[in-house]
Amino acid sequence: MERIPNEALVVRGGRNRPEDIKRSTATHPSGITGISVECAVGLSVAELGMKNK
Repeated sequence: MERIPNEALVVRGGRNRPEDIKRSTATHPSGITGISVECAVGLSVAELGMKNK
């Protein structure tokens, strides 16, 4: 599994309250369990927030 570099910014949309995170956590067909985020080195939070629009 590839690790996210320490200098990367990580953005997740929505309210992100504990109950939102719990409801959104799922297992991908690859076997990884977690939540959907956008992350990258060298992009701003605004750029990451626009990646899937």
